[in-house]
Amino acid sequence: PEEDEGLSPISDRLMTELTAHRTLGLRHALGEQPDVAFSAALHALTLKVFYQYGSDSCLELDLKTVSFGAQAPGLNDSVSAEAIHARHESWTKALPKDSADLW
Repeated sequence: PEEDEGLSPISDRLMTELTAHRTLGLRHALGEQPDVAFSAALHALTLKVFYQYGSDSCLELDLKTVSFGAQAPGLNDSVSAEAIHARHESWTKALPKDSADLW
């Protein structure tokens, strides 16, 4: 059937197949180079933790952050919680402002 906007340069099926090949190639490459895989995973997680809209990664990793304040009264004011918060702030200041500069 004719499309209103003309022909699509790449069919949906071809795009799906090309994406699957790319994904398979990336999986193989990362499996052969664990040091690169670790760096890529660290990059993806750092984007999620320190950059509000950072999603420029080929990896789909999920990160869950738990707020411990609801778990026990005063927990957020504990020595451990304050140390974690201070470390997070220190990393925030040390990392580049633009997520594109992280890699």
